[in-house]
Amino acid sequence: MKKLIILSLMFLFTFFIGCKEESGVTNPNGINSIGDGNSGSVTFQVSIQQDQQHGIYFHFKPSVDVKIAKIDGTINGQTSSIDGDINSVMTVAEGFSISVYNAEARDKWSFKIAGKIASNNNDFVASVDYTVPADFTGGTSNVTIEINSQPGNDGSVQFLFKPSVDIKITKVNVEMGGATDELTGDNTTVYNGNNWHVLAGYTGVESGQDWSFTFTGTIVSNNQSYSVTSKYKVP
Repeated sequence: MKKLIILSLMFLFTFFIGCKEESGVTNPNGINSIGDGNSGSVTFQVSIQQDQQHGIYFHFKPSVDVKIAKIDGTINGQTSSIDGDINSVMTVAEGFSISVYNAEARDKWSFKIAGKIASNNNDFVASVDYTVPADFTGGTSNVTIEINSQPGNDGSVQFLFKPSVDIKITKVNVEMGGATDELTGDNTTVYNGNNWHVLAGYTGVESGQDWSFTFTGTIVSNNQSYSVTSKYKVP
């Protein structure tokens, strides 16, 4: 069981600590990152991984058992902060993971991790920089997904999507302003490329709103995973 911290940076920023079932991973690439502690240094080994459900996450292995109080995550100059669970111990053996929706090759990430050393309860602050390897393909693909909308039958607005190739969908994360939603797919149904498909209907949709849809799943032709974010402004 791996500790899992779900973290989606920028406007897709959610966080919780739980357990992640062990599953297959690809593209592990490690880097040692040094963190300065108030009572001695804590180091982290970082790798980017992908599980069998096509989720992409960074795995952090601390040099000592730690408890996480807060994580600041920065990418492309944007920083989000989130609180951890100071009562949960992240062990050297298990570490913890940070899940992201759309990691891409050569992305430059910076994390500031604050917490306590489990053995003595002393505070530490660790700064961790990580660049996604150039050969990483888990979060990128040649898939593009176009979004459109149409009136629904019940006063709602239906959002439509048109993928460039045949795809299967594991999930779609939806964002509008401060509101979020997650739509779950079965990763079995095939959505044909260059055809429009109904995604979901929402009420309260107004002209000028900016919506974001992050699709995660597999490409039918080669079974490769993809994660694609599509933007849409309501006309």
